[in-house]
Amino acid sequence: MAKLAKSLYSRRIESGEAFNLTANIVVLSVVFTFIGGLVSYIFYYIFDEYGPDDTPKRGMEWEKHSTVRKIADISLEITAIGLVSFWLTYFVNTSTPIFPVSHDLVSFVDTYTTGMFFMYTVFLFSNDLSSKLRHVYNEHMGGHFDMIFPKYGSIWDMNLSYSKTN
Repeated sequence: MAKLAKSLYSRRIESGEAFNLTANIVVLSVVFTFIGGLVSYIFYYIFDEYGPDDTPKRGMEWEKHSTVRKIADISLEITAIGLVSFWLTYFVNTSTPIFPVSHDLVSFVDTYTTGMFFMYTVFLFSNDLSSKLRHVYNEHMGGHFDMIFPKYGSIWDMNLSYSKTN
């Protein structure tokens, strides 16, 4: 891989190839942003909602579920994101580019475009997943972390302490 990258960056890209490369990036960026947003929006609707920071609060009954049910819900959502992300990336990385470019540029276009744009947008509507994860961590580890780590002060100011000081 390092040898390929070195050869890629040491060679000059011709103007026609640069145009095709740019066109692929433009088209795939728009397509993957749309697909990632669509997947995220679908996940937003099919998984339990939980918005404790929203006004008004949404899905607060999620907190009443058992720990096993909460972890299963989070795990299912993460698994769905992982599977959709992998198979979509696999499909794109094994398909032919829309506009022809040399073989050594194909993987850079696909990896860059699918990685950055899809992974950004697939988490666009996942605030509920973040809230669920924070809730489970705080519920099961917060008390332990409060005992271990200093509660007061700031690491930037180098004044961490276990008791409040003025």
